[in-house]
Amino acid sequence: MEEPTGARPSVVIVGAGFAGLRLARGLSRAPVGVTILDRHNYHTFVPLLYQVATAGLEPEEIAQPIRHILRGVPNARFRLNTVIGVDLGRRAVITDAGEVRYDYLVLAAGSTTNYFGQDLAQVTSALRDLDDAERLRDQVLGTFEAASAEEDAARCRQLMTLIVVGGGPTGVELAGALAELQRRVLPHDYPDLDLSSARILLLEATDRILPGMPKALQGKAQAKLSELGVEIRFGAPVADADADGVTLRGIHYDDASSSERAMAAAEKLIQVDRVHVLIGPYGSDLTRAVVGVAREHGRLLWNHGGAVDDIHRPGHSVVSILTPVSRYFGGFFELVRSLDVHARKAVVLHRRSSRFGGLAARGAQAAGRRAGFVVDALTYSRLPEDLLQLLAKLRRQQPDLILSAGSFEDDCAVAQEIIATGMRTRPFALTAAAIREFGETLGADSEGIFAPSQWEPEARYVVDFGPSASQVARRIRSMGAIADYPAAQGYAACLIAEHCLKEAGRADDEALWRAACSLDCTTFFGRFRINPRTGIQEGHEMVWIQWQGGRKVVVWPPSVA
Repeated sequence: MEEPTGARPSVVIVGAGFAGLRLARGLSRAPVGVTILDRHNYHTFVPLLYQVATAGLEPEEIAQPIRHILRGVPNARFRLNTVIGVDLGRRAVITDAGEVRYDYLVLAAGSTTNYFGQDLAQVTSALRDLDDAERLRDQVLGTFEAASAEEDAARCRQLMTLIVVGGGPTGVELAGALAELQRRVLPHDYPDLDLSSARILLLEATDRILPGMPKALQGKAQAKLSELGVEIRFGAPVADADADGVTLRGIHYDDASSSERAMAAAEKLIQVDRVHVLIGPYGSDLTRAVVGVAREHGRLLWNHGGAVDDIHRPGHSVVSILTPVSRYFGGFFELVRSLDVHARKAVVLHRRSSRFGGLAARGAQAAGRRAGFVVDALTYSRLPEDLLQLLAKLRRQQPDLILSAGSFEDDCAVAQEIIATGMRTRPFALTAAAIREFGETLGADSEGIFAPSQWEPEARYVVDFGPSASQVARRIRSMGAIADYPAAQGYAACLIAEHCLKEAGRADDEALWRAACSLDCTTFFGRFRINPRTGIQEGHEMVWIQWQGGRKVVVWPPSVA
């Protein structure tokens, strides 16, 4: 359909929303011809879409015929067309019914839902037009119909959990209207349904709702939503969603192995990002520093990287998934006894200033005594400077087995010197030998060396929930990381925290603590059971590996080897 321009300039407006109609009215006395194109023949009062979505208004109450609106605009006409494209060179708008020529073109077609790069359109409900609003209304009411017929309590709670993503005006209005629907309408329609389990969550990626509005109004809106029972989650960017729920994108900062940077990062995560689950750093010293920040703010820390016992103290502040250092060598004496029934004397080496080494040594001495061993501790201040003195002490001791609880560098130096001088005992164990780099550093000399490991991909656990060890290993490798225990520890902490979130039903630290204390389970990482007074791990046991043929082999305990 070719429409050449006439004597008066032709203005074509694409879209009959607020902008398009206001412009058409503003040109009512101008010497131009106005053509409005829209795929609907009605104008939607978009600010009230949320009322339709929550059954507060009927669709026709917020829709008005475009032709009726334009009755007082003599130079305007309306065309019910879907715009396909624009030919700028020929000054033509291409529609499903042909071309519309113009002298001036105004594109006022509105906007689309911004998913911020995530592929969520198929698994979420948008709210942009009347069709969206009616679909969302039917979906909301349908979930409560399904919940009323559901016999499983957990599934019923899941059905009655409504999640609104985005704390802008539409998200805030929708969350509030859903809360009103839940409080005022649904109790009458579903008298047999326990609506106290129903939840409305508003997820906002930033640290405030209604950005761009005065802070006073933001505060009032937040207070009103809280009064209505809406749970607002700040710092909650959505990474994915499916039929079972949403996955939030984690926020993390690089501590660069600095306690000061780790503390600053924890402060920011708590105060600025307002995270709901606080995962600790890797390393005992860093974890100890961050625990102080968490306690100062009354927050629960999920510990996957600090194994020293003194991180824990009575109180609801730390949940640990790791076997503590004091129990690192517990299973080794049973393993040694299975290899050499005559072994009786052991020596454990550690740096004098190392809290980790000291705790490991005391734990080894206690475990050794219970197994009928005599365990002496030999300390050093600096390596390699103290190596000769250390070796002289070892010669005098003549132990049946040697243990070392040092840093990676210290353990490698000790192992290389002991092997070079021919002092190596048959059972020879180092805490640092469980990572791949140890085998790469020592090469063939690593053969036969034992090491305690928090986790190994080959350990065979029967899991109560979550992925298997092999699945976790594949996921870690797919991210370009090594499937060693440091990466698995972080994965395990998140898995346990996620399970506790589901059990608690809300992201409240006290509720999460209670859920963690009541949990006794097995995941790909092994058993999880914490002390309900301190949060220290009591159920998890170390896996023992031995270097054989250039690779790590799980040799203890027999149940997972």
